[in-house]
Amino acid sequence: MDKKTFLTCLFLSLAIVVAFTFWGSPRDIREDVSVPTEIVETSLEDHSPRIALVLDDLGYSMKNMEEIKALEIPVTLAVLPNTPYSKRVCSFADQNGMEIILHMPMEPESQTSGLEVNTIMVNTPPEVIAGFLDKAIQTVPSAKGVSNHMGSKVTGDSRVMENLFPILKERKLFFFDSSTARKSVCELAAEKTMVSYSKRDIFIDHVPTEQGISDQMKKLEEIARSRGLVSAIGHDRSLTVKVLGDVVPGMVERGIRFVTVSDMLETKK
Repeated sequence: MDKKTFLTCLFLSLAIVVAFTFWGSPRDIREDVSVPTEIVETSLEDHSPRIALVLDDLGYSMKNMEEIKALEIPVTLAVLPNTPYSKRVCSFADQNGMEIILHMPMEPESQTSGLEVNTIMVNTPPEVIAGFLDKAIQTVPSAKGVSNHMGSKVTGDSRVMENLFPILKERKLFFFDSSTARKSVCELAAEKTMVSYSKRDIFIDHVPTEQGISDQMKKLEEIARSRGLVSAIGHDRSLTVKVLGDVVPGMVERGIRFVTVSDMLETKK
């Protein structure tokens, strides 16, 4: 081997050693990339802020159903029983992956007239409560749980709730507390009967203006980022659904994950 050939071989050998020292083999490079990718994906999945969005008072029309579907997020619809469209709303929801709960009418503190059919009152006997609930479920057959429509008086009454919750337990229904009472006894009744329970954290349309609803959605996102999981109630109103259509896509892009009430309850277990 002449001197020129020897020097060329020596140079190539040194170059290979230097390359492997600084950059490693191709296999090492692939493994270094794959591990962080898996960790990042799992982290985002575990820590995404979640919102359970409930829309109340469905059953008197179908006018907002297509717009709710167009939101393309999991949503829970609280359907009033014995209404003209209660079964049709359930059918539409079933076909489009929406969750249904029974929005059971219950006695409020201040209103005594104009209440829904078969409203549960503080003086309703236990056997009548069971009958009201069964008739309601027949018109809202997809219901996975129950929430209170109005009910500020009833949900603060231990006797009524202690009669209602064993019925929910028997029918395998969870309870979502609309939190209309100053002092609800529903959580304690749920604990005693081992019924799955959650409650509303925030209303999004108690100020029924576009600005008011938008402001509440911003607040809702802030709470979700702070606490990780939050539940909100809106209503079956055209303005509410319009504002949701405007703001929800941006929330999803920013990493907010919408879930059903059932999903929220599973997360809390």
